[in-house]
Amino acid sequence: MQNVLYKKKVYSYAKLNIGLEVPFRYLSGYHHIVSLFVPINYFDEIEFSLVPDNKFELEFQNVLPFKENKSLEGAFFKKNIKSNLLFKAFEFTKIISVECKKNGFIETAKILNKPFGIHVKIKKMVPSPSGLGAGSSNAASLIKFILEYIKKNIKNSFEKKNISKFIQDKALSIGADVPFFISCRPALVSGIGEIKKNKKIPYLSGILAVPRFGFSTPVMYSGLKKTLQCENYLKNVIKAEKSYNKLIKVFLAEINKIQNNNSLAYLIHDFLLEKNYGYMIKNEFFYAAKEIYSDETKILEKAMDDISMQIKNMVSKAGLQREIYMSMSGSGASFYSFFVSEKNNRVLNEILDKVCQIATKKYPEIHWKVWNTI
Repeated sequence: MQNVLYKKKVYSYAKLNIGLEVPFRYLSGYHHIVSLFVPINYFDEIEFSLVPDNKFELEFQNVLPFKENKSLEGAFFKKNIKSNLLFKAFEFTKIISVECKKNGFIETAKILNKPFGIHVKIKKMVPSPSGLGAGSSNAASLIKFILEYIKKNIKNSFEKKNISKFIQDKALSIGADVPFFISCRPALVSGIGEIKKNKKIPYLSGILAVPRFGFSTPVMYSGLKKTLQCENYLKNVIKAEKSYNKLIKVFLAEINKIQNNNSLAYLIHDFLLEKNYGYMIKNEFFYAAKEIYSDETKILEKAMDDISMQIKNMVSKAGLQREIYMSMSGSGASFYSFFVSEKNNRVLNEILDKVCQIATKKYPEIHWKVWNTI
């Protein structure tokens, strides 16, 4: 049996986007985004093994809600392994050693320069594409695994303290969402994903609707038809922040105000609802989806409207006051609803479980799941 240098089982969590605005695109082709990213209790199970053989191996167990999901077959059954973000993350670990050495992470560079391979066993439960960041989360899990191994084998205090942040920033080259998933905390994310401000938010729970189809991320971005900004990167960001939709600026200002008092509830219940600014945190991709994937979006929107109304009616009958928020996550096609809750509210949990059962029977072409923040 081959010697295993390090081994670990992890959960690779999905995320939801609470609001997603895209003001412009860069010369590089990337788009500037503004969104609140929230990790949730929906995940893939992955076992990583570090071995001294310089190879990347992937074992895949398909436990997806719809096993016939064609978009996953190529990447996960090795027909097109190089398109898999797990493989790209592995390649990243092989080339980052030069940057590590240049920036004073000498011990880290020595470890990464030694021959090593990674064997991955993944129990795949989160589809991709789905707007839930599954591929980026898988890649981030591999990077975190390598970082843990590095920290166990270096003595330099500077490297122990700073290597995670350095690698996290560089991991943007794997995928725009990867740095967020490395830290995996609620965060206001902007730029192409490199600007991340962690946010304290209350406990959120709701219903997640994952269809058997996904929306192509490149197609969805092209459908936004965003203006190309021709100035340099920094001037672009400054100009965008100055000229950006005034309501969005107000929204961001309100989030900044409340970040220290742990009250997203205030933002949703008072600021958005009473002042009628709820539409400010809509997902901009939703409008592109209505044009590009009109039939699929109609099906999802109708189902979510129906189920959200059932949640609202049942919550009201239980004598509880909760406002329901509904949106699409990322570039789709998953939809979700949520309200501000408490971790152990038995009544609310029972309502969500019951509604999820109703939704599954009424709309069997969609996978329904109760979710909450982690």
